[in-house]
Amino acid sequence: MLPGTVSTFRRRCGKLNCRCAAGEPHESPALVFTEGGRTKTVTLAGAEVAEVEAAVARYAQARAELEQQAVAGIAALRASRAFRTWMSVGCPGVIRSRLVGFSSGWVGPGLRRRP
Repeated sequence: MLPGTVSTFRRRCGKLNCRCAAGEPHESPALVFTEGGRTKTVTLAGAEVAEVEAAVARYAQARAELEQQAVAGIAALRASRAFRTWMSVGCPGVIRSRLVGFSSGWVGPGLRRRP
């Protein structure tokens, strides 16, 4: 897995008789990524491009999956906090006495409290 993107740089070398002077610049593939807050570039050989593009795609997929898990975790935390608030403020006493496993440690009628 590799972070970043694969780009193609187009440059002119500056030689007067080169094809790039007539308007067709030299092209070179590169991996562009951020490291320590700075943009870094690694020039790639033609044979490396497909492998590096696949590694960048794997990194993007893993990052998207991690983001989905983080969103689900935040939603679960918010739901848990809302439930605890509801239990302490808005839940009628009859319902509260029948719920199992809320934050006070109550486990049900006839059972001992968990340590």
